[in-house]
Amino acid sequence: MTEKPNERTNEIEESISDSEEVKKVVSDSKSTKKDASKKDKKEDKKKKRKIKPTFVVICILVAALIGVLVYFLWPTEEAEIIDGPVPMGGRGIVAVPENIEELMRDRDEPPPGGHYITTMNNTWTFDRWNVASDNAYVENDIRNEYTVYFDLSIEEDGRLVYSSPYIPQGAVLRGFALDRMVPAGDHSAIVTYYLVDENGEEVSRVSVRVTLSISR
Repeated sequence: MTEKPNERTNEIEESISDSEEVKKVVSDSKSTKKDASKKDKKEDKKKKRKIKPTFVVICILVAALIGVLVYFLWPTEEAEIIDGPVPMGGRGIVAVPENIEELMRDRDEPPPGGHYITTMNNTWTFDRWNVASDNAYVENDIRNEYTVYFDLSIEEDGRLVYSSPYIPQGAVLRGFALDRMVPAGDHSAIVTYYLVDENGEEVSRVSVRVTLSISR
């Protein structure tokens, strides 16, 4: 039996139609996958955006904690011992009272040669070694002949922890902090006074003992 041309044409059209439907399904599937992929990427970006600020904050906190630990736990270098006087002008000068000339005229006879009048307290307290003391003071008595400066050393090991500016006659040095770290506790220390002339040349020296009381 011979097929009719119309029937073959219908079968071909149906086949083409089926093929187009398959392509459409495949295309729709690809489109769905693309949309899903784009959606996943957007969600990933949102997650990254949410995580990033938190991560930065954590890093800052960790860095701050490390900085605090380094500040308190890092060992402090020991100071070198300084021998001999420092040249005049290298230390600065403690302010002299406004009535220094009047005081100089009215002062008593200077102490005999080789003597030096010290006016100071014997226990110097510090809340912390690098915080100014609220009670330590040294006065270069108006009756003395020379400008002075002093070095402060720990008696146990001779370590220099403070070196003062020049203190003219009649001047008082107050509110100073230490130059080098001293641990908390009470420490016996030696104050060595250096008497210098107008050229900064050492004339004599004298030493006295004080107690350093460091709170923390």
